[in-house]
Formats: sequence, C-alpha cells, structure tokens
Amino acid sequence: MKALILDGTPEEIVRAYQGLGINQPAAPISTEPPIAGPVINDGERHYISLQSAKLFLTRRKLSPEQLALFKHLYSHHPDLVPAADLQKVTKYTPAQFSGLMGALGRRMWHTPGVEEGVVTDLFKWDGQSGQYRYGLPDSLYQALRDAKLF
Repeated sequence: MKALILDGTPEEIVRAYQGLGINQPAAPISTEPPIAGPVINDGERHYISLQSAKLFLTRRKLSPEQLALFKHLYSHHPDLVPAADLQKVTKYTPAQFSGLMGALGRRMWHTPGVEEGVVTDLFKWDGQSGQYRYGLPDSLYQALRDAKLF
C-alpha cells in the first residue's frame, strides 16, 4: 500500500491527481475555506485570528523543532526572544533556523481560511545585538494554550 500526501489549494490538489492519472481523490475536496474569524490589527501588523491560529497549529503535525520553538516562545510570552536563543533551542544553525521560519510561513499560507496579509509571529530587529527577536501574538499564544501541545 502506498500513501500520497499533497499540500496545496483544492484546485492544485485536483490538478495533481489529474496529472497522476487519478480521476477521483479518495475523499471529496472542498473548495470552500473554513470560516476563520476576524483579523487582529495592532495598527502596524495584522495578526492571525484565534480560529486561524488553531487551524495553523493543528492541520499537520508540528516537527520537534517547531514544537521546541513554540514552547520556548510560549514560555517567554509576551517578551521577545533573540534569534540566537531560538537557534540553541532548536539546535539549528542560522541558515537552518531561517529555513524553519520559512517553513512556518509556508505552513501558514497553505492553511485554509488564513486571512491574506496576516502574520503569526512578532519580530523586531535588535540593532544592539544585530539579530531579530521573536515572540507570539496573543492569538497564537491562546491557540497554543488551548491545543495543549506541551
């Protein structure tokens, strides 16, 4: 038995099935995104809503490194954590850490119902230390608490 896991919009998945010569997916694919909820706006950035944050966290299993990152940010909320600290926690080099953050961005944009233009993390350039500092918006903090992932 073989398994096929596809990630993308419903339209992209249907095209992928057709490209593989499969006429009907194993389960029907909805083209309607789930209702996500309002976007939280602090005047500068639009943060992910609580409903969307829950979808973001649960639509696929988080990697051990992603869990370690979220656990560390969660335990320091509402403070911002230096990137170097997060690299230590994930045991990633700066390049690998950049990839991890990129993967989380991809995860967000491929989560049905996530509003366009929202962000899932707080980040700010720290000129004194020469690195970014990261944190969680309240909505993602609440979603992590509700999900009881750690």
